[in-house]
Amino acid sequence: ALGCANHDSFDTAVDRYIELFRAAIERRPPRGRFTVPLSGGRDSRHILYELAHQGHLPARCVSSRSLPPVASVDAPAARAIWMRFRSPRPSRLSSWA
Repeated sequence: ALGCANHDSFDTAVDRYIELFRAAIERRPPRGRFTVPLSGGRDSRHILYELAHQGHLPARCVSSRSLPPVASVDAPAARAIWMRFRSPRPSRLSSWA
């Protein structure tokens, strides 16, 4: 029925996603010093975690911040993720950069 998840199918799909994502990073590993844009969301997090899993830590991460009066949720989330790697703080770009 629609809306009902089959856990075996879901787990299989997640495993396949991991395999394909891992293979993509293996095919195009970074060379030299590189920077990863990190928003704190799932996509950029997956990229950073897989790069680290394969032994490729970026020299830095960059994140954008909102101009006042809008509060930025991305920069603090990105900083928290980056700090798990015990590396320098991520650079912050202005939202217009």
